[in-house]
Amino acid sequence: MSTYSLFDLNQFIRRVIALNLAQPVWVECEIGQCNVSRSHYWLELVQQSEDNETVIAQASAVIWSKKYRQLRQQLGARLPQLLQEGMALRLKVQVDYHERFGLKLMIDDIDPDYTLGQLAMQRQAILQRLQQEQLLGRNAQIPLPTVVQRIAVISSASAAGYQDFVEQLNNNGYGYQYRLQLFPSAMQGAAVEKELFEQLQQIEQHRQRYDAVVIIRGGGSKLDLQAFDNYLLAQKVAQMPLPVLTGIGHDIDDTVLDAVAHQSLKTPTAVAEFLIHHNERFEGQLQQLALHIQQQSALHLREQNLQLQSIQ
Repeated sequence: MSTYSLFDLNQFIRRVIALNLAQPVWVECEIGQCNVSRSHYWLELVQQSEDNETVIAQASAVIWSKKYRQLRQQLGARLPQLLQEGMALRLKVQVDYHERFGLKLMIDDIDPDYTLGQLAMQRQAILQRLQQEQLLGRNAQIPLPTVVQRIAVISSASAAGYQDFVEQLNNNGYGYQYRLQLFPSAMQGAAVEKELFEQLQQIEQHRQRYDAVVIIRGGGSKLDLQAFDNYLLAQKVAQMPLPVLTGIGHDIDDTVLDAVAHQSLKTPTAVAEFLIHHNERFEGQLQQLALHIQQQSALHLREQNLQLQSIQ
């Protein structure tokens, strides 16, 4: 049996790879970790087993700063959204092997349509699971109070959508007063699931203080809003003891949280308008009742006056 030095063995591996993988190849994977150092992006790529319980493959990859600038011009704001831990990607990579530093994949291109397709399939699978568990429409069965004034708002304090929501409510033309309590949460990225879930739990513990829950976020791309296509969050919203109203994104956006909410409005401003009109309908009913009482009272007085006159 022949004996090789480690260098000779690694050099042989490098030659085999260079001979068989001379051209870049497309690879489907997920991002396990992503770190930035000196404008270079260092990634750990993984592939999960079919049950998503174990990692069956792993490799290191890099996007050199020059290539990152090229991809940023090509993909725009979608690029940093794609380079998030847990994101499914289709990457064009050049396989490189070094005798000392081992195997590395140098990323040359990214296919954003693959990621969007994966997200769409995940979203559909979540909706099917929620349907099977009879959670779709569950929150909608909770009666919305006749008058909604005490509102727990989950949003980012600095978000433009939250500011629009508050301004729309406070400047309503009817003089209605609303008591808002903000429960701040991340509205984008990996922290959304943890922070939003915790705030929902906090509200649930003090549910007697509120008439309804509102979750609002301004518009964004499909990648911006993918954090709201989350099973655990959808399950929590569906099981909330208070009606949950959502205003996430633009008119064309539709998330899993929208599907399980009591009422899904298209924008934060639309949520505010819904609450104003909801209270306006109650005031209109009161005015109609007052008019009816006034009319019945006048009729009754006329009848009694006629009777008194007849008796006289």
